[in-house]
Amino acid sequence: MKQMRNKKGFTLIELLLAMALMAILIVVFIASFNVTLKRGRDQRRKNDL
Repeated sequence: MKQMRNKKGFTLIELLLAMALMAILIVVFIASFNVTLKRGRDQRRKNDL
């Protein structure tokens, strides 16, 4: 059995998983931000009537 060397750093899989998680969080944030902008715009339109 091979012994693992004590290397510092991240594996490619760990980096890909971190990037995928960040991408999912960014998509969720953008979607909720767009809803907030739309609600604000709609409220301004109602106030202008």
